[in-house]
This record gives sequence, structure tokens and C-alpha cells, in this order.
Amino acid sequence: MSGKETNYKRECGQRLRQTRQALGYASGRDFANAVDVPEDRLSTYERGTAMTPPQLVLQLYRRHGISFEWIYAGEPGLMPVALWDKIARGHKIVFRPKLVRTKA
Repeated sequence: MSGKETNYKRECGQRLRQTRQALGYASGRDFANAVDVPEDRLSTYERGTAMTPPQLVLQLYRRHGISFEWIYAGEPGLMPVALWDKIARGHKIVFRPKLVRTKA
């Protein structure tokens, strides 16, 4: 496994943990029960030792509006503004959208 892949999994896990906390779940146990994932498995996702699966992100999207862009790319996408504000304030995240150049 490459260093880039390891870092990417860790970043996705960090965003998953930030999301859990912003949703009001202080413990991984409560969140794991809410999303029907074994607690030890959730822990591997949050630590970045295993990749957060799309099925879990889809469940978070359907229940809470968590965007795939946020978990996998670090961009809020179409996530609810109030939730994004909680995540950003709680973790001092400053979102700087990427500028896309277009030909004139």
C-alpha cells in the first residue's frame, strides 16, 4: 500500500469522525449502533486503517445529507449548510473552493 493511499484513507476517516461529532454522537459506539456497523469496524474507518465504504456514506447521505464529496474529497458538496457549519466550526476547517478555469 502506498503512502498516498494510506494518507487518503486517514483523511477520509478523519472526516467521518468530524461528521460523527457534528451529528452529536460523542462516542463511536452510539454512532456505530445508529448506522448499524460494528463498533470495531467503525473504529477502523475513523482511524483510516480501512477505507470508509460507499454503502456507509450512502446511508449517511440518505439519513443526514452527508455528501460523498465531503467524505471522499474534503469538499462540502450539497451538504446541509447547518451541518457543514458545525463541522467547520468544530474543527476549524476553512473551505476554499477550487477555481476552475474556463476558456474564454
